[in-house]
Amino acid sequence: MIYLRVSPSRFVAKRLRDAAAVKVVEVNGAEVFRSPNFIGLAESADLILVDSDAVKEMLASLGATLRNKIAVHFNSAADTRRFYPKETAHCRRLLQLPQNAFLIANVSTFQPHHDFSTLIRAFRKVASVLPNAHLMFLGHGPRYEEVRLEIADLREQGRVSMHGSVPILALPTYICAADVCINLFTPAKLVEGNLKAQKLYDYLACGRPAIEAVDFQCELPTWAREGLFLVPAASADEVAKAIHAIAADQEEASARARRARDWVVRNRSWYEVTEITLEHIRRVMGHNEHVDGRGKGGFA
Repeated sequence: MIYLRVSPSRFVAKRLRDAAAVKVVEVNGAEVFRSPNFIGLAESADLILVDSDAVKEMLASLGATLRNKIAVHFNSAADTRRFYPKETAHCRRLLQLPQNAFLIANVSTFQPHHDFSTLIRAFRKVASVLPNAHLMFLGHGPRYEEVRLEIADLREQGRVSMHGSVPILALPTYICAADVCINLFTPAKLVEGNLKAQKLYDYLACGRPAIEAVDFQCELPTWAREGLFLVPAASADEVAKAIHAIAADQEEASARARRARDWVVRNRSWYEVTEITLEHIRRVMGHNEHVDGRGKGGFA
């Protein structure tokens, strides 16, 4: 069996299409559809896993033979053995972060669909009212320098810090040091579905209040409505309002975060999500062996 999560080079795609093995292709965003090699590989796959109904429909529209191969499997999850609540003051001491700050964290790979414009405009509104508010960026990526330049004045004032890439073992400590964590996607990205970011589940596993941009026209699960601070896409005013609400009533924000964490531990741990992935694979391997007796490899 071959399990592929990325769109490969032309040479690799051709070899995979010709391989006599069960092929499972996992799609984690519609941007992969632009690859010239993807459609041929998808047509040769036995199973295509996508992370939302919207992405399923986008993919199915690209080829008549694809729809029956597609299964929706939401695979964003948290390593709950590594990401779990820690005492905030202790985390700040370890990281030498200010104890008296109202700390807002954003973990990012600085991709085009991450809505920094809205986040920065919202923070400027908050910073003008909350003198101890501090925005902390964690991570690196294509738009890192663009964002760094846009907030040059805030960095000089000590209101924003950019920590770059941090070791995965240290990331939970940074998250737990925050009063609130934020994830904002652009409206164009939210067309693919809500609540898909990996980092959201890391925030929640650490028990942190979280602000999440969503498309309210799509159905939202009860756990998200009750456990998150949901805002419309590209609305700096609503993001600022959510930050103020958390700062004003941190006890209520923590209660929401606990409810969300309980749901994540039960339903979005790596163990739970991996079991579902394996069940999809078992099903397609069993189907192929039953249909033509190919016996395309065993399953451990």
